[in-house]
Amino acid sequence: MIIDFDRLERDQDQLRTDWATARPFPLLVLDSFGDPDALRTIEAAYPDPSTLNKSRDYIFAKEKYEKNHFAELHPLMGKLHTELLSARFQAWLSHVTGIDLFVDPDFVGGGLHSGGVGSFLDMHADFNVHPGRKDWLREINILLYLNHGWQPDWGGCLKLLDAESGETREIEPIFNRCVLMLTKEHTLHGYDPISFPPGRFRRSIAGYAYSPITDGMEITPHSTMWQSDRSLFRRAAGPVTLRLVALKNRFFGSASIKNR
Repeated sequence: MIIDFDRLERDQDQLRTDWATARPFPLLVLDSFGDPDALRTIEAAYPDPSTLNKSRDYIFAKEKYEKNHFAELHPLMGKLHTELLSARFQAWLSHVTGIDLFVDPDFVGGGLHSGGVGSFLDMHADFNVHPGRKDWLREINILLYLNHGWQPDWGGCLKLLDAESGETREIEPIFNRCVLMLTKEHTLHGYDPISFPPGRFRRSIAGYAYSPITDGMEITPHSTMWQSDRSLFRRAAGPVTLRLVALKNRFFGSASIKNR
């Protein structure tokens, strides 16, 4: 096993309490999430960013690359992929959060994420309905960081903001740290521009957990809702971009689905 299931399951009742009482909104910060040797191998096996898909987050992100189909890139990536999709992980995740969850098997919008020099991601709330499955409601982000030897002065901390309470938090993206976070319209997150030594990247594996949308639920689908805190222009551009993306998706489909 790569994921330390024994520890997660042993502590699941305490973690359920930690999730429910976390600030600024429900989340967990899980250090030593998995086998360090296996994760070091996965980190070393990351492909060159030039071979990945560049993020289409317009003016709200820079030097951010991704690949949702990653299982075939290395045997240990395939093993981690399988464990994240397993019934065992699904049961643990559902118990801790109190939500009946499953992880998107295609990792649409997720998978390998890699940020180069100057990379940033403006504050945002994620899309709420799966681009290819209109009966899947996005509930949880699973962010596994693979940044061995990370230094605080490199920047790139995960920034969190509850848009309702105004409360904030920052979490360093250190190696073998997994962050589970609620993803709703008020759970804003992003990271500021980062600075690296040559050849270093901000690396993570992202998975998204969903619950079924059932009859009677009133859900209005939306794409990523940008609420930049870096300039007035970028903040004003957020609502405009939301409308443009909705129009584009209506006629041409989701780029997240097409990006493999």
